[in-house]
Amino acid sequence: MSLNKRCIHIILYILSQNKYIKISQLKENYNVSERTIRYDLSELKYWFKKEQVGNWEIIHSEGVKISCTPETRKYIFELFENKIPNDYFYSSEEREQK
Repeated sequence: MSLNKRCIHIILYILSQNKYIKISQLKENYNVSERTIRYDLSELKYWFKKEQVGNWEIIHSEGVKISCTPETRKYIFELFENKIPNDYFYSSEEREQK
Protein backbone atom coordinates (compact mmCIF):
# COMPACT_ATOMS: atom_id res chain seq x y z
CA MET A 1 0.00 0.00 0.00
CA SER A 2 1.35 3.39 -0.97
CA LEU A 3 0.38 6.63 0.69
CA ASN A 4 -0.31 9.94 -0.99
CA LYS A 5 1.45 13.16 -0.04
CA ARG A 6 -1.32 14.35 2.30
CA CYS A 7 -1.28 11.06 4.23
CA ILE A 8 2.48 11.30 4.62
CA HIS A 9 2.17 14.87 5.87
CA ILE A 10 -0.56 13.83 8.31
CA ILE A 11 1.64 11.07 9.77
CA LEU A 12 4.59 13.41 10.17
CA TYR A 13 2.41 16.15 11.66
CA ILE A 14 0.78 13.84 14.22
CA LEU A 15 4.15 12.31 15.17
CA SER A 16 5.72 15.74 15.61
CA GLN A 17 2.93 16.90 17.96
CA ASN A 18 3.08 13.88 20.30
CA LYS A 19 -0.44 14.60 21.58
CA TYR A 20 -4.02 14.06 20.44
CA ILE A 21 -4.87 16.03 17.30
CA LYS A 22 -8.51 16.76 16.59
CA ILE A 23 -9.90 15.83 13.18
CA SER A 24 -11.23 19.37 12.81
CA GLN A 25 -7.68 20.68 13.20
CA LEU A 26 -6.43 18.31 10.47
CA LYS A 27 -9.34 19.37 8.27
CA GLU A 28 -8.33 23.02 8.60
CA ASN A 29 -4.60 22.35 8.19
CA TYR A 30 -5.07 20.46 4.92
CA ASN A 31 -8.10 22.39 3.63
CA VAL A 32 -10.18 19.27 2.93
CA SER A 33 -13.45 17.89 4.24
CA GLU A 34 -13.77 15.97 7.48
CA ARG A 35 -14.80 12.93 5.45
CA THR A 36 -11.53 13.12 3.48
CA ILE A 37 -9.54 13.27 6.71
CA ARG A 38 -11.45 10.29 8.11
CA TYR A 39 -10.77 8.35 4.91
CA ASP A 40 -7.05 9.23 5.12
CA LEU A 41 -6.96 8.20 8.78
CA SER A 42 -8.53 4.87 7.88
CA GLU A 43 -5.80 4.28 5.30
CA LEU A 44 -3.13 5.32 7.77
CA LYS A 45 -4.50 3.04 10.47
CA TYR A 46 -4.32 0.15 8.00
CA TRP A 47 -0.76 1.12 7.02
CA PHE A 48 0.36 1.21 10.66
CA LYS A 49 -1.19 -2.20 11.29
CA LYS A 50 0.41 -3.67 8.17
CA GLU A 51 3.85 -2.21 8.92
CA GLN A 52 3.53 -3.03 12.64
CA VAL A 53 4.93 0.33 13.73
CA GLY A 54 3.48 2.31 16.59
CA ASN A 55 0.07 2.28 18.18
CA TRP A 56 -2.59 4.23 16.32
CA GLU A 57 -5.14 5.72 18.73
CA ILE A 58 -8.39 7.41 17.73
CA ILE A 59 -10.62 8.72 20.52
CA HIS A 60 -13.71 10.48 19.26
CA SER A 61 -13.67 13.28 21.84
CA GLU A 62 -9.86 13.69 21.89
CA GLY A 63 -8.65 13.10 18.34
CA VAL A 64 -5.83 11.04 16.85
CA LYS A 65 -2.46 10.13 18.35
CA ILE A 66 0.41 7.86 17.38
CA SER A 67 2.21 6.23 20.28
CA CYS A 68 5.56 4.67 19.53
CA THR A 69 9.09 4.35 20.78
CA PRO A 70 11.66 7.03 19.90
CA GLU A 71 13.38 4.50 17.62
CA THR A 72 10.15 3.81 15.75
CA ARG A 73 9.43 7.54 15.49
CA LYS A 74 12.88 8.08 13.96
CA TYR A 75 12.34 5.16 11.57
CA ILE A 76 9.03 6.60 10.33
CA PHE A 77 10.51 10.09 9.83
CA GLU A 78 13.45 8.63 7.89
CA LEU A 79 11.17 6.38 5.85
CA PHE A 80 9.14 9.32 4.56
CA GLU A 81 12.01 11.79 4.23
CA ASN A 82 13.67 9.41 1.79
CA LYS A 83 10.50 8.43 -0.06
CA ILE A 84 11.24 7.02 -3.49
CA PRO A 85 9.32 9.07 -6.12
CA ASN A 86 8.31 5.95 -8.08
CA ASP A 87 6.58 4.62 -4.98
CA TYR A 88 4.54 7.79 -4.50
CA PHE A 89 0.92 8.08 -5.61
CA TYR A 90 -0.57 11.51 -6.22
CA SER A 91 -3.88 12.45 -4.61
CA SER A 92 -6.73 13.62 -6.85
CA GLU A 93 -5.97 17.25 -5.89
CA GLU A 94 -2.33 16.80 -6.87
CA ARG A 95 -3.33 15.23 -10.20
CA GLU A 96 -5.64 18.16 -10.96
CA GLN A 97 -2.80 20.63 -10.36
CA LYS A 98 -0.56 18.94 -12.94
